[in-house]
Amino acid sequence: LPLTALAQQTGAIAGRVVDSSGGALPGVTVEASSPSLPQPRVVVTGTNGDYRLAALQPGVYTVTFTLSGMQSVTR
Repeated sequence: LPLTALAQQTGAIAGRVVDSSGGALPGVTVEASSPSLPQPRVVVTGTNGDYRLAALQPGVYTVTFTLSGMQSVTR
């Protein structure tokens, strides 16, 4: 009997948030939204400014970075 194999393809968005002088920014809310998501995915940067949004379906994403007292940035 022939077998059918199904592959799940996912990706991730990861990076490091820094200020204009290159210093890490912990506590930044990182929100990814896309038509391929039922709702936005949200993470908060760690002490070294790193973040990772894992298991994302292929597609185009809008990512917004928000930190109290600073202007939000959208990419």
